[in-house]
Amino acid sequence: MQTHSQPATLTRRKGRTFAAPFIIKQAGPFGQDGLKCWLAVPARLNRNLPPLLVVHGVLRDAKGMLKEVASAAARTGQLVIAPLFSEQGRPGYQRVLGRSRADLSLIFLLQMLWQNGIANTHTVDLLGYSGGAQFVHRFALLYPHLVRRLNVCSAGWYTMPDTSAAYPYGLAAPAKRLSGYPAFMTDNLHHFLQLPIRVFVGEKDNQVDQYTRSGPEIDQQQGTHRLARAVNWVQALRTAASERGLQTDISMTVLENCGHDFRSCVRKGNVLDHLYAHTGSASQVA
Repeated sequence: MQTHSQPATLTRRKGRTFAAPFIIKQAGPFGQDGLKCWLAVPARLNRNLPPLLVVHGVLRDAKGMLKEVASAAARTGQLVIAPLFSEQGRPGYQRVLGRSRADLSLIFLLQMLWQNGIANTHTVDLLGYSGGAQFVHRFALLYPHLVRRLNVCSAGWYTMPDTSAAYPYGLAAPAKRLSGYPAFMTDNLHHFLQLPIRVFVGEKDNQVDQYTRSGPEIDQQQGTHRLARAVNWVQALRTAASERGLQTDISMTVLENCGHDFRSCVRKGNVLDHLYAHTGSASQVA
């Protein structure tokens, strides 16, 4: 494992300065075709907390996303893991069940981190941004037993809890390979809907750009832009839970002054305050 970064970082927020010591390391790849990842290890690691696993968008800036989150995580003692789904090795990772099977790649990485004594990865908190937000909510639909908390930020589009629409738009089996896996998601929906789910999106993330999947069918199902799609997905989850008689912990936060940019969501929208609000120390999060 290689150590690459600072033993301590000073972060400023609203005129205050907080010491948030952590070290950034690289781990992996494990095996010929394994994922590599970046780790932000707090100086005071809380081994009772599951790691926060952050998943990048299509620009694949895994280390940059990790750095934005690391100081806040360090204040709670939470380890951060940022896997890299390379464009060459894991194209279309956002859909999870693509040809490269990004879900199995991540599970193997988590197993290797545990077996090598690097992290306790039996369960994780998930945070995905943009394409990574697509990945994490679909991964949680497949493997809700591995997830403690699900945080979805600025997804371009969603898998709806709709058994009439084919995956990845819904939970019906597609008419091609891997047709059995959406059935697992349907079976897991009851568990998935009971996870703490936090959905974040910028108030200005209402423009269609080159990365927005568009067309008559998806626009009708989900809305025309990310802000509308987040609203519609949250409502669909709540409706699905109500139909099953489930109590939910699902919330949506519209981040002020933010468009489609993770750094802006952190520094202007204070998304990390919301992410760590359950710890009771949001005001101290950088």
